[in-house]
Amino acid sequence: MIEKLIGVLDDYVAEHGYGRLGATVMTVLGVGGVLSTLFGTTWFRLISVTVVAIAAVLVLLLGIAERRRLYARIERDANMINRYVDLVSIQNPFHVKKWHQTVVISANGDCVISIEQTISPVDDAEPHFVKLNSIYYGSMPLSERAKRRVKQYAFFRNGGGKNRNVRAYSTYSWVLSVDGKPKHNVVVHLTSRVRNGDVVTVEWRWPKFSADLRSARSAELFDVLFTNQVIDFRYEIRLKDVGGVQPAITRQRLRSIDERWDGDDYVVVFSAKNPAPGTRIGVELDMQPRTKKQAV
Repeated sequence: MIEKLIGVLDDYVAEHGYGRLGATVMTVLGVGGVLSTLFGTTWFRLISVTVVAIAAVLVLLLGIAERRRLYARIERDANMINRYVDLVSIQNPFHVKKWHQTVVISANGDCVISIEQTISPVDDAEPHFVKLNSIYYGSMPLSERAKRRVKQYAFFRNGGGKNRNVRAYSTYSWVLSVDGKPKHNVVVHLTSRVRNGDVVTVEWRWPKFSADLRSARSAELFDVLFTNQVIDFRYEIRLKDVGGVQPAITRQRLRSIDERWDGDDYVVVFSAKNPAPGTRIGVELDMQPRTKKQAV
């Protein structure tokens, strides 16, 4: 019975909107209030209050159901778009001039991950896109609720000069990496013409992304797999409020890295010039308190 009533309300809202439904409810309440005042019947007042409470609950449930349906539809459409993107991404028309990536890790494990790419110009009438991703290496299972808490933002800056970033249209999808880890893909959809010095930026705000690392439960890998030509690559990891504990570092196919202290923050930087496609580089950090901060 309740499902049928919700269905009736759903059809009514779809046809007339929430404003019409609210006006109808207020009209019923007004008429009920006048009648109860005139006749002073307690049972009428009780019925009115009960009907209002039930109507409020049903409207709330209807709103929640509608929000879930909308979210599911957006996610389904984004997944479909990204699947088509994978089909046409075999031949990428441009290369990356600069790839600068930063990861800022708070003491509680929350992360802000930013990838900024300066791409080469393409002067044609075809639509283009940039596909970037972030992989979760944590040991804790990534639930659907945890996935919904991950926020991503895409920006575009024209010409690479002093122009400001503007928001860019993007779609995202969840897949598994080759290692079976949750991977969040973001596709930034560009116009048909890419000018010299155009910059695309994707930023993730990921709660508890590095909780294992900051709580010293396990080490964490920060790596990149190059699938396209990249001229200049730079990756910076900033551990906020480390408390004097210097992490142990294991290099992954890197000759050298730059590590330094910035107040109470610990910063690790590695870079590469013209890495060959198919190359994977990175570092693994371990927060076990083995080495204290050296005096400067």
